[in-house]
Amino acid sequence: MKKIITDAIIISKINILSLRESLTAFVIISLFIPLGMTYLISLASPNWDLITKVNYLTGMLVLSSSLTIINGIGQFIGQDRLGGIISWYRTSPVHPLSYILGVTSTYLISILIECIILIPIASILWRIPFNIINIGIITLVVIVQSLALIGIGAVIGTRAKNIQTVSALTNVLSFVIAFATPAYYSISAVPEKFRLICYILPTTEASLFIKNLYLHGVVDVPLLIILILISIPYLLIGFIGIKWREK
Repeated sequence: MKKIITDAIIISKINILSLRESLTAFVIISLFIPLGMTYLISLASPNWDLITKVNYLTGMLVLSSSLTIINGIGQFIGQDRLGGIISWYRTSPVHPLSYILGVTSTYLISILIECIILIPIASILWRIPFNIINIGIITLVVIVQSLALIGIGAVIGTRAKNIQTVSALTNVLSFVIAFATPAYYSISAVPEKFRLICYILPTTEASLFIKNLYLHGVVDVPLLIILILISIPYLLIGFIGIKWREK
């Protein structure tokens, strides 16, 4: 286990250094787009009620994490696979778990930074009450939600035929998951026969948790437990579905 963690730290450092080449695109997708949308919405939001503002803030957090995790991890792993880096790792005494931990830790740190920046700015622009404790709790929930999305990006990155396909699939899925989640709107607005599909998405539990915290001041522990339980099979299925070797 010690070797797995040590290898993961080394791979994480390598990935952080390699991200310098695509840092501009990475920052634009994961931070500037959500912040830009946050500002544009603020221009129309002065007369909105608190529920609408919280819906949009929740939607921004879901969209930002979805874009960062699914796009970032999927495209990064896709480039590593097509560049032969994954094959190189597989021929060395590096456990697959070390590789995944090393890659994902970079993007989870990015999610942490996004939450710390996005929540206060959006709250100030939209005049939503907030405090440091709430930011910490919401950040934790968003990270747990993001863990569940890791497998989706990793599977696409290792199985898509080329980088164009990886980009197309990760882009489409990022937005589908973000807008299929009742974040920008209430779960009651979803027809009953489709609600089960929403509840299967870990982003739904995260969104409901954030809304309960903002609107009712409730730390919904049972909902957080459900989110964690849903995230586990997502991670396991994603890890099992990763293609480590080329035919």
